Amino acid sequence: MTITRLPNLFHCGIELALAGSPVTRNDLRVNLRGSLATNRNRIDVLGQDTPIPNTGVGQLTGAYNAAGFPVGSFFYQKIVSATLTSPGVVTNIMCEGGANFSRGNGTVVPCDGAPLLYFGSPVPTWLSALGAEIVWRRFTLGSVAEFQGGHYVDDGNVGGQHVFFNDSKAAVEGTDPIVVAHQALGNFGAAGSCSVLPAGICARAPSTRFSCSVGL
Repeated sequence: MTITRLPNLFHCGIELALAGSPVTRNDLRVNLRGSLATNRNRIDVLGQDTPIPNTGVGQLTGAYNAAGFPVGSFFYQKIVSATLTSPGVVTNIMCEGGANFSRGNGTVVPCDGAPLLYFGSPVPTWLSALGAEIVWRRFTLGSVAEFQGGHYVDDGNVGGQHVFFNDSKAAVEGTDPIVVAHQALGNFGAAGSCSVLPAGICARAPSTRFSCSVGL
């Protein structure tokens, strides 16, 4: 008899929305609206013991489906230190230890054979939108701005600059031991995630979209 485990996915979230017309005067009306939503998901049962690459190139980008984590999560070796002996050359590369496809246990081990650890989810954990309309007689001017965050983005262009083409500032200078260590290990996907970019850049550049329309 063969027993088959069916995948089980947990998903939850809430959404709040508010809309109103603070200005209503004869032929003029101003409409405002806003919303905020949260989003969480987790694979409770994968259906097999071995994590599944999220796409055909999942192993290259570090994206896997693993039980206990969000869909398509990023898993990489988490480099914690390296010794820069000269520009572009590092030794004694150390990573965080723990079980493979886990959150790590805080220990430090040589990166040779170190486990793949959870970095983050590609799915936004919060989404928001702000919109406004100005209506005058039969003319309407509308705009909307959308925001999302709480997720990781694997940018192949950034990863390629760091560890393939080697034409980024960090790659050319070769003075950041962590970036050089990623190059030495060939961690293309990790170099393309926000984890190796300055935290200020990721904080100042959330995924956003803005649009404006005029109607008659």
